[in-house]
Amino acid sequence: MQDSNVRKKREMRQGVRTALVCAATVGMAAAVFLIWPASDPLANVDAVTVRSTETTITVAEQELRILLTERDIQIVPLTAQADAAIEVTDVRLNRLEEQTREDPPEDGADTAVVSAVCTVTNLRTGRARLMDFTLHFDGERVEARLVPRRSWLPF
Repeated sequence: MQDSNVRKKREMRQGVRTALVCAATVGMAAAVFLIWPASDPLANVDAVTVRSTETTITVAEQELRILLTERDIQIVPLTAQADAAIEVTDVRLNRLEEQTREDPPEDGADTAVVSAVCTVTNLRTGRARLMDFTLHFDGERVEARLVPRRSWLPF
């Protein structure tokens, strides 16, 4: 009888250990899945065309062109000369007023953030991927980023 209880306790501990190992494995896989960077759709691109459906994108488009040039990607006017096409859509301008910021600049300039969605279409394969473009300027400096969007995350 006592041997039966010991065997049951041992089996329960074994089951708990198995469940914990499975949960830890699933948790690690989920963490790696969420942390792993998205692949860059501009990785093997030498030339792109840039199109915009927005009329208020002049400053942001200039910064986007600078970012592409820094990555040694040539901007060409014709689609036939390009490896990929970038379409800039959903441009938004957010201004942070002085009253809402904790550390206002001395010159009184507002901080503004321009964000846009860039659809990068590989012209060889036809595959389209999204990238997020952000432009942050505070009167003195301008910081622009073009980041691949993870296709498995909707946000």
